[in-house]
Amino acid sequence: MSSRTGWGVFGANLALELTARGILPVPFIEPLDLDLPPEKMATLAPALKLQKQAPAMISPETDRVLTCPYPLLHALGNGLTTTKVSRKLSGQPDIGMVFMEDGRIDDIVRKRAERYRLILAGSQWNADLLRAGGIDHVQACPQGVDTALFSPDGPARDFDGRFTVFSGGKLEYRKGQDIVIAAFRRLLEHQPDALLAAAWHNYWPDPAPWPSAHVTGQPRQGDDRRLQLAEWVAANGIPARNFLDLGAPTNAEMATIFRGATLGLFTNRAEGGTNLVAMEAMASGLPAILSANTGHLDLISAGNCYPLTEQGSAAATADFVAVDDWGESDPEAAAVLLRQAHDNPSEATRIGLAGSRSLQQWSWHDRIGHMLELIQEIT
Repeated sequence: MSSRTGWGVFGANLALELTARGILPVPFIEPLDLDLPPEKMATLAPALKLQKQAPAMISPETDRVLTCPYPLLHALGNGLTTTKVSRKLSGQPDIGMVFMEDGRIDDIVRKRAERYRLILAGSQWNADLLRAGGIDHVQACPQGVDTALFSPDGPARDFDGRFTVFSGGKLEYRKGQDIVIAAFRRLLEHQPDALLAAAWHNYWPDPAPWPSAHVTGQPRQGDDRRLQLAEWVAANGIPARNFLDLGAPTNAEMATIFRGATLGLFTNRAEGGTNLVAMEAMASGLPAILSANTGHLDLISAGNCYPLTEQGSAAATADFVAVDDWGESDPEAAAVLLRQAHDNPSEATRIGLAGSRSLQQWSWHDRIGHMLELIQEIT
């Protein structure tokens, strides 16, 4: 559970929704930067108390597995790998929740899948990927959004009336921030006062160089683990006056940023889930440019965003080998949409409101309810 990472926000809202339904959640992993309103923290108090006791139940010195007499939900990543804690636990039954970007599915991955009675996939793309790889016990189960917090109504951050392009998601190659930089550079040729507001903080930055022709180098990490974004962006052609490092805002702070910005730009190459940041931005009424690939496809419908429909082939990296289904957006195409939104503000407003209406159907209450229906079918 966290207020600053996608997995963490998912975990916190899962725990809140379970508690609201009279189901006591037992978290086995310590929260990271969990910063919620007092009433939500009070709701989670029983779960947080149990979490403090959880490490004592697991023996780090032996291979002994603790069997829990209730369904256990395991976080799964690429290759259906899971955490050290999950490997020490067994549920009745075990259920996987997967967000994966690497499409490699071999006999080892299929063997790992056998552990789980059911695998819940964070996007339709992930569900299709697993089924194509011979794993049939999977259901698409996209995440939700806090529709009470993320809506067009409420306080907005003041960006001094500037045309403000928001870009969010932890800085890494698959999120496509290099394409954002290249597109925004082109926008500055037509709108020199535009502002790029970035929430790119990443606790675990990519260790290897990106296979990208759009940027050079990567930002350094300071002693406080904060990425030195401004100097990196300046070295790649965006002056300091046109860039704002938003740092690592909490989930609640993001709502005011979305309502104050003009446009969201999400040129992601791959999303195993449905991109929580994009969902929250759209729910808040922010017109969004979305790359039409992978998990983003679940969000895109007629008139609810600016889709980047032309998708090229992305390059593989040391961490991501099977990237055939990824997409590569053209920075010039993104810049065209940026200029279109700038020149047609009434159209952008209509698109933003349509996006908000479509995402209001994705509340955490409804999405976790759907998850519980799927789990009940097998228990």
